Amino acid sequence: DPNFILQLEADMLMECCKFGKVVTLVSPDLPYYEGAVCVTYEEIMGAQECGEAMDGRGFDGREIRVQALGNWGSGDIVPEDDPNAAAGDGAGGDAGGGTAAAAAADADPLAAFLSS
Repeated sequence: DPNFILQLEADMLMECCKFGKVVTLVSPDLPYYEGAVCVTYEEIMGAQECGEAMDGRGFDGREIRVQALGNWGSGDIVPEDDPNAAAGDGAGGDAGGGTAAAAAADADPLAAFLSS
């Protein structure tokens, strides 16, 4: 189905936005990666929460498997020795969270992703 990848990306974006600000979401255009989706979050904790929630879930009759990639060392979703893991709000960001932009992004994360 030629629309499968577009539908997959749209469905995954809707789900992934529930866990934090998505910076990028893409399906690699290579046969080996058919059906794979790569998601990058602004905050580490968003990636961790999404990974934990999505790993093992079903999608279109298939099981989702999550693999953490990047410079996280062991490949754990959040390594135990990550100094940002204990911070509670991930790496960086507006600790106050009181800006109008932050409130708008919280209200509609999909619109915030599409406008960035």
